[in-house]
Amino acid sequence: MAIWAILLISFGVGLVGGLCNGLLKEEGLIFPRREPMPGGGGILRPGFAGNMIIGGIAAIVVVGSSGPLSQLGMAATYEPTVGFIIGALISGFGGARILTGEVDKRLLNASKESEGDNIRVLSERISRLEEELERQRGGS
Repeated sequence: MAIWAILLISFGVGLVGGLCNGLLKEEGLIFPRREPMPGGGGILRPGFAGNMIIGGIAAIVVVGSSGPLSQLGMAATYEPTVGFIIGALISGFGGARILTGEVDKRLLNASKESEGDNIRVLSERISRLEEELERQRGGS
């Protein structure tokens, strides 16, 4: 089989790995969307489509850079093995997992910053109310 066909197969198997990653998420399969953040702006959530694309790319990179394919020229032929298919599936899953973890980390950090801002605002309001209460007590 030609190398370009092998890379195409690895991309397809990586797509499946990325899809499996999306299926294992708590939210299930979500569509790509921009998640608005309380402080303004937003974070892009790639959803299952992004997971699949990253999974396919990761599979091509891993399969093409390691194992027997890395030693072959572009005109060579290669017959895929079970190990090849499993490697492409795992690398697709892993690549998508890295992307998902990075997005989740950014969402968590942004929500922590937002909570910190909310606590600061509430603390300032409490301080102002306490000052107002003291003035009213002193003025009576």
